[in-house]
Amino acid sequence: FTKMTGSRTERFQTERAHLRPLPEVPFSYGRWLSLKVPPNYHLTIGEVSYSVPYVLVGKTVEVRITEGLVEIFHAGQRVGSHQRSYQTGEVVTDVAHLHP
Repeated sequence: FTKMTGSRTERFQTERAHLRPLPEVPFSYGRWLSLKVPPNYHLTIGEVSYSVPYVLVGKTVEVRITEGLVEIFHAGQRVGSHQRSYQTGEVVTDVAHLHP
C-alpha cells in the first residue's frame, strides 16, 4: 500500500458493500479422471468399483472424486453420483444404472 493513497482500513470500508457472504457448503478439493466405461459398467477407482448407467458402456466419462463423493459426468451432464467408499473390494451399485 506504500504507493496507494489511504490505508487498508479505508479501502476495506469502501469495498465492504461489494462483499458477498461465504458459501454455505465449504469448498472441497476434487480430482478429475477421464475413464472409459467397461462392459460391466462399473468404474474402478482405487480399490472400489462404482456403477455407471449401462447405456454408457464403451464411452468415455469424466469422474470427479472428492473426500466423500464420486460424481460421473458425460457430455457435461452429471449421470451418476455415489457416496465415496474406502472399503477395499466393495462394489457400489445404483439400481437405476442396471440394465432392465
